[in-house]
Amino acid sequence: MYETYTTTASHGDEWDNSENIRNILLLRQQKANLLGFNTYADYAVDPYMAKTPKAAEDLLMSLFRPAIKKVDEEVADMLMLPPTVTPPSSRLATITTMPRR
Repeated sequence: MYETYTTTASHGDEWDNSENIRNILLLRQQKANLLGFNTYADYAVDPYMAKTPKAAEDLLMSLFRPAIKKVDEEVADMLMLPPTVTPPSSRLATITTMPRR
């Protein structure tokens, strides 16, 4: 069933889209080259990518630091709650924080 689904438009009949797909890929490559990119993938991700590893790390850290602060707050809140149900000993959960660098 999967093979039929993935090859439905490539049987060489009137519904075959292989030539259309080839044309789309060629046009995408031409567009990328005209705009100064090596591949269409390079062109497609360009607006979304950090241009340098430092920029990528800065972005990730700008998300990481507030998230860690929120986790610390939520863990502190959970530690203040009285246990309402005592789980079986084999399923005890311990709230701990991991060391951060």
